[in-house]
Amino acid sequence: MLQRTRIHPAPSLRAPRRLRSLRPWTASPHSGNFRDAVLISANLGGNGDVVAATCGALAGAHYTAGTIPASWRNSLIKKQLIESTADRLPAHALLDVGG
Repeated sequence: MLQRTRIHPAPSLRAPRRLRSLRPWTASPHSGNFRDAVLISANLGGNGDVVAATCGALAGAHYTAGTIPASWRNSLIKKQLIESTADRLPAHALLDVGG
């Protein structure tokens, strides 16, 4: 006869705390915009800056850079460098996949 055994996931398989940054992202389709997703994540507490940066990267990829509030984009330090780097990223990605 087989015995029932309780299986506990290995610690490395448990969801890391960093996944909290995805909570606002999962809610953001309901808010429908980049700004709300980032502001919600920044106000979760803990490492709000890290959480908001992670959520912002995901939301930016989903909503596109044009949906980032202009006041946020215009206040960036080294804005031109960031934008020129972002413009070159697709070409590098295509080279990596043989395009």
